[in-house]
Amino acid sequence: MKNTVKRLFLFASYNKDNIISDELLSYLKELSTLGDIIFFMDNPISEEENYKLKLIKNILFTCCKRHGEYDFGSYKRAFIYAEKNKILTKYDWIYFVNDSVYMLNSPEKIIKDLEHRKADMIGMYSYKNLSTPIHIQSWFFGVNKKLGTSDVFKHIIHNIEKQQNKEDIIYKYEVGITQTIIKHGYKISSWLNSDKIDDIRWRPLTALEAGIPFLKKAAIDQIDNMRYLLPYTDNYKLVDKLKKHKNKDYITIFKISFLTLPIFSIKKSKRGNEYKFYLLDIIPLIKIKKS
Repeated sequence: MKNTVKRLFLFASYNKDNIISDELLSYLKELSTLGDIIFFMDNPISEEENYKLKLIKNILFTCCKRHGEYDFGSYKRAFIYAEKNKILTKYDWIYFVNDSVYMLNSPEKIIKDLEHRKADMIGMYSYKNLSTPIHIQSWFFGVNKKLGTSDVFKHIIHNIEKQQNKEDIIYKYEVGITQTIIKHGYKISSWLNSDKIDDIRWRPLTALEAGIPFLKKAAIDQIDNMRYLLPYTDNYKLVDKLKKHKNKDYITIFKISFLTLPIFSIKKSKRGNEYKFYLLDIIPLIKIKKS
């Protein structure tokens, strides 16, 4: 490997169709040029699908079976595997990455920038509001060797347990990890934060303009036309796929969230002549149609 910085990517994945998608393969191939990968998937796959993973260099280990603990359960298992095989200390940085995003371009430049900051925990995006303490979002964050091999961090990862709902996962682990390490004197840094963009899921093009090379999968319905992605990626195959995938007649134009969970939202029809108001983003309350 040509990199002088040694990186280990602990990759958490899930696919409801039990496949290794083309966009996931593209993501993994890019990461494999930047470091080694341990891959855990929270669902089983066939031998044919598993063969796709074997074609990617620098994947040290793969495990694809149901554990029901979501991404943090995969993070825990990948970390423990690396720990038991005594390889954690080989790496300068240990990254925790999941596939809740599409990779539009290589994150290499951003990673290198973040690694040169005097921080122990780094990530793509940090978030806070009046009710939520600052935390680095868990879809892409890294810790240096000092933090990653510390008793404090090991205790956090080893004690990850299955939670009953997404809110508990976010607060106990996404918020909890960042807040715990801050209290122990470690420093954090992110490429982008919520002071500049309040929520990258609902402002995806603004996030791309700010340099984030990823598109949250949950943000697809916020983009009227997938061609708007073309200035930010050379992956035309992915853009074409998203154009076909995006078949919704409405886009979200307003949303109120608590702990990243949607409380109230307004959706507008693509023709602009109809508005729908939702509770929890799924329960319709009222529809207004222009004559």
